[in-house]
Amino acid sequence: MLARGEAHVLFDDPSTRPVSVRAIPTRTDHGVMLLEHGGGGHETRIVCGKFVLEHESGAALLALLPPMLHVGAGRGALTEWIETTLSLLDHEVERDDPGADAILGRIADVLFVQVLRRWLASDTGSARGWLAAAQDPHIGRALKLIHDDPSARWSASTLAAKVGMSRSRFFERFTALLGEPPARYVTRWRMHRATDLMQGRRWSTAQIAARVGYASEDSFTKVFKRHLGVSPSAYRRRLGGANGRA
Repeated sequence: MLARGEAHVLFDDPSTRPVSVRAIPTRTDHGVMLLEHGGGGHETRIVCGKFVLEHESGAALLALLPPMLHVGAGRGALTEWIETTLSLLDHEVERDDPGADAILGRIADVLFVQVLRRWLASDTGSARGWLAAAQDPHIGRALKLIHDDPSARWSASTLAAKVGMSRSRFFERFTALLGEPPARYVTRWRMHRATDLMQGRRWSTAQIAARVGYASEDSFTKVFKRHLGVSPSAYRRRLGGANGRA
């Protein structure tokens, strides 16, 4: 998986002279673009696709990943699940049944998470930022608490007590891994959660403010604008104005 879509070359042998993919004729079958090239050797089937992370935190997540995540052959439940998912994806590409596009999208989502899990499980210390924090036994638990209930009155002291650390040690470890103190992370996560609630649900701005831990709509609006650069109402309009009233 190429985290940022860098140019790359696929070959069967280092001595093979690569051909630009743009030079290969294409055709479409059941809505899927097909490229056929070469011949005379063993058949190789390559299924390609892309992921689009529309969440506000998507770019930040991709920035934490290495340029390429490679899952090699091997034993283990995670690898077996990835192989099963790829087989299902390959099978679904061949079908022209109703709902195939929706199924392909869901399979791709599962595949993304599985590859990420596999990489984290085999990581030798290259993970950084949020990914490293999520693997930390104490800070990972704190992140889960924040994510599960962003409206709670979280502080370094309350989080440290929940995960069994002293406040000073927790604050130091959290800040070292995340690059920001707990209070700032809590605020940023609340804004991410608020943007989620604005998509596809008919919550008012006041209701969203309450759900992410703000007692007043005005205080929420000020923080939202500081983090997103626009007011909640302007953000809704940017989404298309179909997600409820501001």
